[in-house]
Amino acid sequence: MKVANINIRKLNFGSLLASGTATIEDVIEITFTVIKGSKGEFVSLPQKEYLDKQTGMKKYQNQVKFVKEDGLATFSRAVLDLYNGKPSAQSQSGEENQAVDDSFVPF
Repeated sequence: MKVANINIRKLNFGSLLASGTATIEDVIEITFTVIKGSKGEFVSLPQKEYLDKQTGMKKYQNQVKFVKEDGLATFSRAVLDLYNGKPSAQSQSGEENQAVDDSFVPF
């Protein structure tokens, strides 16, 4: 799976570390956020909130599903490598990936 054109905006608002977009196989663009969890950083994909009729509790359903078993891991690794500034974050297609630090907000 080719993950390209990864654009990350570093934010650092509490547990929200960054948000961005990435293109998969030159076909689909996915938005994501990078979250700081109790077990470390992870990539969160779009979800839809719904009310479970049996329990009455709010739950979340993923809006993006990777068909290949290692798809989510491959996607997350590419995003987190770029977020952490690792050199392996180079696009496989030669396109430019970028991480922009927007953690300083002057207002």
